[in-house]
Amino acid sequence: STRTDDYLVDVIALRSFMYRMNRFLLNPKIVKVLHGCREDVRWFQKDFGCYISNIFDTGAALQAMRMPYSLAFAVDHFCQVKLDKKYQLADWRQRPLSAEMVKYARLDTHYLLYIHDRLTNNLIGFESKTAIGNVLLHVLEEGRRLCRLVYDMPRLDAKEGFRESLGRSLVGMRPLQLEVTRRVFNWRDRVARQDDESPLAVMHPASVIQLGLRCGQLGGGTTAVPASLVLGVVKPVSMTVRVHLTGLLEAIAGALSSDIADGTDTTGAARVVAAAAPSSSAAESEADTAAKYLSLIHI
Repeated sequence: STRTDDYLVDVIALRSFMYRMNRFLLNPKIVKVLHGCREDVRWFQKDFGCYISNIFDTGAALQAMRMPYSLAFAVDHFCQVKLDKKYQLADWRQRPLSAEMVKYARLDTHYLLYIHDRLTNNLIGFESKTAIGNVLLHVLEEGRRLCRLVYDMPRLDAKEGFRESLGRSLVGMRPLQLEVTRRVFNWRDRVARQDDESPLAVMHPASVIQLGLRCGQLGGGTTAVPASLVLGVVKPVSMTVRVHLTGLLEAIAGALSSDIADGTDTTGAARVVAAAAPSSSAAESEADTAAKYLSLIHI
């Protein structure tokens, strides 16, 4: 959005041309106003080769003023408009977008410049009781830190990666359930990379865990896992799961016929998960990834 117009950019159709946006995104004379953009900065780099300078993060400004962080709150507070966030986790790859989705995408940025103006004025006169000093300068420095973020491609540890991502959700699982969970988690990552898809879009972490719990109860020696069982546990069942269902069934069957299933495993891969969990959950960070596909329609 600019001061006068809103645009939707179809980044799927124009993916190979998105790098041209750097002409504007890297112009330090243009303030780029975003809300809660820590992951957006990395996604722009990963998906489009785009980098951003001169960021003003309205989410950081709200936090500095000890106000609720959400964009919905900011729009309601400063513009007296209530945003409907029901499409936040929608599948934005579908074409054409519905009229409601177009409206949602437009309103997601439409008010940001006005909110930036209001927040900037408020920050100038805001006296913080903390030791961060001038609050506006603090918010601008946070924007500079966001500009310096660099995307680092994650590398999955096939043995321990599932533990780091699923954390406390694994507590109490039996060795065979852990092994099923590990293999399903690794299958999801492999298929996501193969199809250039988000792991979250392939299968929700809760479904990975439920498959581990349910299928891990089938017992060792099981050579055929019912497809109906898997499809009944996975919610929602993505098109990727349907296309690659045979591979998923083979991954689960492989766990059920492994050394862990008959108790002869000596690798330590099935040790009990410690109660302490990682400080961050990939299930939560993935859920933040769901929504930002915009199209080149001038509204």
